[in-house]
Amino acid sequence: MPDEIDRNQIDSEGRGRSMQKGDVPDTLKRRYFLDERGGPGLGFYADARIQKPAFRDLGARLTSSRSDPNAIRDMAAVARHRGWSVVVVHGEANFRREAWLTSTALGLEVRGYQPTERDRQESE
Repeated sequence: MPDEIDRNQIDSEGRGRSMQKGDVPDTLKRRYFLDERGGPGLGFYADARIQKPAFRDLGARLTSSRSDPNAIRDMAAVARHRGWSVVVVHGEANFRREAWLTSTALGLEVRGYQPTERDRQESE
């Protein structure tokens, strides 16, 4: 049973070709150990011995317990792979900022974070 609910989330706005749990780029299938243990959805583990996943796939929602830039990059890649054109980010400010930077770079529209001028400069 998970000890906490993952507050950091990237949600689909309901548009896209897929909301199917496990529909991810092949590169991520090779990078992670995928397992349904320890909580809802499909967990993406960097190693089979690790107890906490880098992120979880719930279909129309991707969640993470931390603001790891690598996990956020991979979550955004899943959203793009699924054809989501608009995502909504929730959670810690650092998570939302990194999700905005990464998702915007992939051509996704992001809601749930108001970028600063510095963020906009960094994304260019």
